[in-house]
Amino acid sequence: MALTRGFDSLTHLLTGSATVAAIVISQSVAVSAKTGDEVYKIAVPVTVQINSDSGNGQFTLVKSEINSAIPINTFIALKPQIRQVNTTVTVNNTANSRVANLNNPSTAADYVNRGVVRYDSKDYQGAISDFNKAIKINPNYAMAYNNRGNARSNLKDYQGAISDYDKALKIDPNFAMAYNNRGLARNNLKDYQGAISDYDKAIKIDPNYADGYVNRGSARSKLKDYQGAISDYDKALKIDSNDAITYAGRGNARYDLKDYQGAISDYDKAIKIDPNNALAYYNRGVARDD
Repeated sequence: MALTRGFDSLTHLLTGSATVAAIVISQSVAVSAKTGDEVYKIAVPVTVQINSDSGNGQFTLVKSEINSAIPINTFIALKPQIRQVNTTVTVNNTANSRVANLNNPSTAADYVNRGVVRYDSKDYQGAISDFNKAIKINPNYAMAYNNRGNARSNLKDYQGAISDYDKALKIDPNFAMAYNNRGLARNNLKDYQGAISDYDKAIKIDPNYADGYVNRGSARSKLKDYQGAISDYDKALKIDSNDAITYAGRGNARYDLKDYQGAISDYDKAIKIDPNNALAYYNRGVARDD
């Protein structure tokens, strides 16, 4: 089945006793956690995260329909917690499956799911239309505001995006991702101090938020705080040691401090992880010339 192919393709994302960070379903199947309590039937390609069994009857919801737009790197950052549990996945095409009807959406979650699919297809206007409908049905749907903010950011409507993140955070003040995303929008408006403030809040809520450290490191570099940036990249790499962007960012900060050998070492690591990273090759060449 397509389920097996998608499952196998992502098993490398987690190590230890955890089995998988996410699966990609490309046909209509139902996926449940070990107990079968949470069952979703998805009829279009969409990323779904499975519950992790902690061994004591408790389940940690890692990624599901309500937060399916969250980048997988965010969930990889949860490795310290996830790797100590046993994740199991079962296929269960029963009548009890909760159907996410994306062809004829009716619930707020349906519209969010379809918006995520459109977002992933770079149809940002279509995604915004779906998130609008989700919000009309449920005005307190924090993830819908967050996702609409992401789509607006991709259309360079950064002020509109910030407004959406503000609304998401009013509903859920502990929404670390919304703080991070608002920081990115502020960064794009060159409000680096405002961006750092948001990354600070995201990291305070979730100390294992690798993207928060990476983004704060980038903002600090733009303010010429290269040592602070390196410190952030170091923290991100302790959480996720397999991220080319983080190594490249640390390489840039080391280059700016004239640590050319350190920069070259980081670019080497970035290229090893991502052999198609043309900018890392270019920057390594520049560092070698210096």
